[in-house]
Amino acid sequence: MLALKKVKELNRLISKGRQPEQQTFQEIITTLDSLAQKTPNWSALLHVTAETAENAKNTPKALDYYKLEYAQLQKDPQSAEKEAQSKHIQNKIALLTKEFDEKLKLSFPTATTKSELETSSITERSATERLLDPVRRLIGYVPNQAENTRPVRVAILGGVPPKNLLKREQMEVLNSSSADTENQESYLTDYTASVTQAVLLSAPHAHFIFSNVHASSGGMGTTALLDMINDLARAKPDILVITYGPLEGKVFENAFESFTEGGILVLLAAGNEPKRPFPFAGRPILNKIMVVSSVDEKGFASSFSPSDPKSFWAPGEKIPVQKYKLQDGQFSVETAPDFVSGTSFATAVAAGIAATVLSVRALSPDAVIKLLRETATPFTSSTNATPAILNQKMALTKLADRPH
Repeated sequence: MLALKKVKELNRLISKGRQPEQQTFQEIITTLDSLAQKTPNWSALLHVTAETAENAKNTPKALDYYKLEYAQLQKDPQSAEKEAQSKHIQNKIALLTKEFDEKLKLSFPTATTKSELETSSITERSATERLLDPVRRLIGYVPNQAENTRPVRVAILGGVPPKNLLKREQMEVLNSSSADTENQESYLTDYTASVTQAVLLSAPHAHFIFSNVHASSGGMGTTALLDMINDLARAKPDILVITYGPLEGKVFENAFESFTEGGILVLLAAGNEPKRPFPFAGRPILNKIMVVSSVDEKGFASSFSPSDPKSFWAPGEKIPVQKYKLQDGQFSVETAPDFVSGTSFATAVAAGIAATVLSVRALSPDAVIKLLRETATPFTSSTNATPAILNQKMALTKLADRPH
């Protein structure tokens, strides 16, 4: 079979010290998923792919395929050879799981390991926390991230959230002496709160920069939006999240290029109109910023999301958030959590993943973009390929393998 031969050839090259192109490796993984139900050599194909992933230091992917191989071996007719192979795979899984846990602890000294998660009581986690599980599963979320990692500042365009959303030390408000939202549209306050919560979903210890807005987004022209974006950029955040738009034109392209050169990672929502042109399609700026498209809870492209070969993909449907309502001049949390959808929230989730990477090691925007693109992973079914979704675990694992 062509796919099996190609994987074996990659494995041979790796054994000689040559690393495969990530795109080539990803193509093999996608091909495997589509062939899962068709090939009589499925166990052999799983095994050689797991070995390739292991040699390429892609520990999470290697674990996935060794586990699939082990499950397949249990279904096959048993023999002494099969039993020996099963034992070998069990040992591989145990070894790689231990290695993976150790790498996570290098990144986050207090991180909960996979084995600890499996033995923890589900009752210790709140109902709201459990609502986050489907989204976090899609992105390979690393739980219990340490607070003593490098602080990462995330600037969000769109106003100021309610002051009771974050700890005081977690937020900074520009153009204001306090975090009040008295002169801000109430829907804007709630929207910014939802975007912020989507960042916190994957980066609970991120720090935030906001700017007061005293007009609705619908009333803002290019000049007003650009002024707000420049205000946030002057605060020197690590990450700038722009969920308005889609923003187009040379004026924004030049601004984003300038921010990137200044060390700011720019993330832009792709928009929620699938027939509308993708932001900056075909422009060189797409190599320097992250434009984020949305996937649903099963990992498939959202019907509302524009996409492009340069898209970064993150969950943007049914994101659980606490909603805020204005009552007697104060914002209070509504009793039941709500679910929000849109590429705005996919962009916020992506920003959280990027923030986690930067909390472990200071990298340039180009280096973050390269790492996140290389480690993005489809959340696949046996018969359909899905977009390569940003993956926190895989990014941190690969980062731990790199010398400082």
